Amino acid sequence: QYVKICTLYGDGYYYIPGSDTCIRFGGYVRAQYGYNAGGGAEGAGIAPGTQLTVADGLMNRQSAQYSSAHRATLTVDTRTQTQYGVLRTYIDLRFENRVNTSIAQATRAFIQWGGFTFGRSRSFFDIFTHDQRLSYLNVRTTGDTSDLGINLAAYTVQLTPGVTFSISAEDPNRQPVVPGVADGSQSSFNAGATTTLDTHGVSHPDIIGNLRIDQPWGYLGVSAAAHANRGLYYGTANVSTNNHPPDKWGWAAAVGGEANLPWGDTIGANFVYSVGASAYATRSGSWQLYG
Repeated sequence: QYVKICTLYGDGYYYIPGSDTCIRFGGYVRAQYGYNAGGGAEGAGIAPGTQLTVADGLMNRQSAQYSSAHRATLTVDTRTQTQYGVLRTYIDLRFENRVNTSIAQATRAFIQWGGFTFGRSRSFFDIFTHDQRLSYLNVRTTGDTSDLGINLAAYTVQLTPGVTFSISAEDPNRQPVVPGVADGSQSSFNAGATTTLDTHGVSHPDIIGNLRIDQPWGYLGVSAAAHANRGLYYGTANVSTNNHPPDKWGWAAAVGGEANLPWGDTIGANFVYSVGASAYATRSGSWQLYG
């Protein structure tokens, strides 16, 4: 009787005693064990993206055969009615352990109020997301620019019922590689060389636009992104007299969606094209200059 059920936002919410705020806890625990499943170093455990090494394939005393990995997540969702709409906070904490590695990450930590979103969330460029409950891999073909989330500030407006438009300013530092991070310690920019970094320091966020239609049958989305490519100086790192390649804007566009099938499954597709903003299409960051 002390803790009352909150029915305003769906199942699983309860009023925090003494307040008008509703709260819901969630999460999951996953345990995985493998034999000849990769991991490389002896006793390293299953690692995202790893494959069997040559040493593993030799099946000798150096080979790592047994591996394990364990993950737990905790989500906390709070919502409060205000005169400007629902004030929401959301946190998703991930804890992961492999034999020699422990990871703690806040993959989601954001505030939503009156159409605004501030904090760490999925990119508004993404039309659908990869669910890591099903796999330890952040696969290259996922619709997410990063399942770990991205730092952003965004505004969403509802145009008609089920149709929304969002504009977002997002951190250009994207996992697993990090295009856009720079300081004087970064390498110089040499003609003909390939770099995985926009070696100039970050001066402004990427700009994202997204139009989305949500209906009982599923959803469709169209999104676009603008990203500034900026290199450091030629020849020797951080020597301003050496000049530098000119700044140039890159862009990416995506279209996709997901349909609900009659028997309960879903099927979807996502198509991305990019020029000078490859992290949005492949989650890589490489670019190259010739001459």
